[in-house]
Amino acid sequence: MRNLPRVRDLDVMLDVLRAVGAEVEWTGAEELTIDTSVRSSPRRPTSWCAACRASINVLGPLVARCGEARVALSGR
Repeated sequence: MRNLPRVRDLDVMLDVLRAVGAEVEWTGAEELTIDTSVRSSPRRPTSWCAACRASINVLGPLVARCGEARVALSGR
């Protein structure tokens, strides 16, 4: 991916990707490589949900990939 600003929500989402087994690497100032070939887990820790205002955005991808998803409410 290219032209990505390094904002806090992006850092949180990258941590989420790492938590589900993705390999994430910055390959340039605003360029990112993501490998999602490893199987994901549908559960997400409450700590990252609270840190990310848009944690609801991961529900769809987790359901599509895992068949289910469990996340805490955003901002708690």
